[in-house]
Amino acid sequence: MRTAPLHSSFAQTSTSGLKFALLDNQVNYETEVQDDPQVVHNGHVVEMAGGAVGRVRGVKPAADFSKTPIGIAGTAPLLGEHSEEVVRELGFSEDEVRALREEGVLGPEDQNDWRATLAAIEEKTRARLLAERKS
Repeated sequence: MRTAPLHSSFAQTSTSGLKFALLDNQVNYETEVQDDPQVVHNGHVVEMAGGAVGRVRGVKPAADFSKTPIGIAGTAPLLGEHSEEVVRELGFSEDEVRALREEGVLGPEDQNDWRATLAAIEEKTRARLLAERKS
């Protein structure tokens, strides 16, 4: 795959008939946007708690509506961070959730091997459904 500088790609796009605007002939990459003086001045840079990774900076959407405030709800969840909530929503009781945690299906271990976690939850769900059908 050939790669070209970003500005070169925009030049090719403009010759194909697509319209766009570049201010100061500059395109900011995502990592550069947070330090752009205009973005900072407009208050679009936000800092939030990032859980295990600490404080995280992000950029709100450029659109700003007076009657529909837009923001960033939070950082992306860590792998396995909501596993307990998910299995509860699947109908697992607190005793079953506790058993899954004790077996190592849920907890810090599931952040390392999501495939094993998913397989174990599927197995437990299947067994539970079979038991319910028999009763």
